[in-house]
Amino acid sequence: MADSSELGIYEDILTHTLNDKIEKLRSEGLYPDLKSAEGKLVGDYITRTLTTHFRKALATLSNKGEDTEKQYELANKIIELISSHHEHLNYLSEEKFIQSTHNLLTEIKENDSEPFERPTTSLISPSLFTGSGGSPQLGKELELEFASADRVDMLVSFIKSAGVNLIYPALKKFTERGGQLRVITTTYLGASDPTAIHKLKQLPNTEIKVSYDTKHSRLHAKAYFIHRNSGHSCSYIGSANLSHAAMTSGLEWTVKLPLLELPSLFRRCEAQFETYWESDSFKNYEESDFEYLVKSTSAEKYYRSDPTKLTLFELKPYEHQQIVLDELDEARKERQHHRNLVVAATGTGKTMIAAFDYKRLCTQKNKPKLLFIAHRKEILRQARDSFRHILGDGNFGRTV
Repeated sequence: MADSSELGIYEDILTHTLNDKIEKLRSEGLYPDLKSAEGKLVGDYITRTLTTHFRKALATLSNKGEDTEKQYELANKIIELISSHHEHLNYLSEEKFIQSTHNLLTEIKENDSEPFERPTTSLISPSLFTGSGGSPQLGKELELEFASADRVDMLVSFIKSAGVNLIYPALKKFTERGGQLRVITTTYLGASDPTAIHKLKQLPNTEIKVSYDTKHSRLHAKAYFIHRNSGHSCSYIGSANLSHAAMTSGLEWTVKLPLLELPSLFRRCEAQFETYWESDSFKNYEESDFEYLVKSTSAEKYYRSDPTKLTLFELKPYEHQQIVLDELDEARKERQHHRNLVVAATGTGKTMIAAFDYKRLCTQKNKPKLLFIAHRKEILRQARDSFRHILGDGNFGRTV
């Protein structure tokens, strides 16, 4: 009988060892599935496999008591082999490692200047911040990152005064020495403190964009980008808004993502930030906009509508929402799947999709029972009003 531990999904490029294993599995009655690797991904697959083997080889040499000289020797032989493989790769011959007492570059500074402050975590390895006792405080780590940054981008749903006050001295020092600061935030749920946003705007070299349209652009993302001209950039991505709890001991999870370790993922996150920055949904905030910011935040915070004043026209789904609705309809009618999950990105209108889908299930005499769950009453009220608008019933539903 075949070993059931081999069952599962894989994404491994074929090697002789793996091919021999696959043939053995076939003889045991299992059915491995092989497909053609996409051309643009072949390099990634090969790189991951080589990295695994190279790391294991270096660890083996170390575990066998060999000194670091053998590790450098192995690495240089590999580089030499690659550089001789093709004339376009000759440049790699200059990339051989130098073994010496001091062979790790840690900074380049002006003569007689103080050494740069450094973050406590590695510039090239991922790290996890959890707010627990064994993890560095996120706020303290960001302050250390600012000390050597050239640009900083922040993407946060909420900005609280207590959170800003924690890192403000470091941000002030960063911007006063010429560092560029960009911040994207929102008035969603009225959770941000207008005075905190205004305080940030008063810093030099600082641009801020705010989303006031919280019915269509509900920003939930939290990310902090540290850009360095040296190439040692990184981003902090997770659940931490710019609040005191998130910056200190709150149980927020944040992953440090170094550019050099995961360049493609870092670039994708960076590109998404730029997409938001260029979007019309996010408006430039100037100091003269403070009164409008206060009113918008208050309107979100104290929003009430019971019953809802309905629009005078029928709402229709966007094209991308209609595609999801059609797939749900097909799942029910063609495949008899009546328990379905929809996963969609922030801002694509998941609540509206749910409301349009529910409307199709309703008849003149019957409206199926509906349970809509959220972690904030404000979200429930906004969702309730979305359903009321789409159903044309200003009294539909209630919040608990």
